[in-house]
Amino acid sequence: GSTSIRLFLVAPFTRVSATAAMFRLALLAFAPAALAAEASKPTLELFFGSECPFCKEFAPVLKQVYHADGMAEAVDFILSPGVRSPAHTGHGFGCVDEDTCDEEKYFVCAQSLGGGVDYLACQDAASGLPEGKAKACAASTSLDFDKILTCFGGQQGTELLTKAADHFDQRFPQPVGVPRVEVNGNMVRERTYDALIQDLCATGIKAGACNNMLVV
Repeated sequence: GSTSIRLFLVAPFTRVSATAAMFRLALLAFAPAALAAEASKPTLELFFGSECPFCKEFAPVLKQVYHADGMAEAVDFILSPGVRSPAHTGHGFGCVDEDTCDEEKYFVCAQSLGGGVDYLACQDAASGLPEGKAKACAASTSLDFDKILTCFGGQQGTELLTKAADHFDQRFPQPVGVPRVEVNGNMVRERTYDALIQDLCATGIKAGACNNMLVV
């Protein structure tokens, strides 16, 4: 299932001229193999709401996929909170099933310090107030909570939340359901562990988790 919302986050797309694109390809042709491999990594992007019950149910599956043999190295995991901008809502920031976007703001602050799938899974499993969740999950993922708190209370946190909202608004100007999972920009219909592993392995990645998968 999914929760229909009127908010979200995603990284902005940039138009690139044909000349610039050709130059980039030329660079890749002469780049080390490691750089070329990095550039060709498939993406798994999750659009989520911190208080969305279906998102919370999905978090353990995402964590299992992330920690499957070789997946963290072979795939770029992009975590995009569902945030609507003030320009979209007509008032303040808007988030799923929340009066405020405090959890999303703590998340983007933690993300700026290296927080990722494990932090999100911890946040979704935790109970209590947003600050308490952030403190506990920072500790469990070895992040500096004082830096997260400073970010949350300052201009950096607002800028990160704005960037998240702009990304979501651009991708989804109309209401959309969360959680939404995309592999290389295409929404996946089945959010089970096996289905996601198969979708990722079908992109041609080399990961141990793919060795026993039948890809058709």
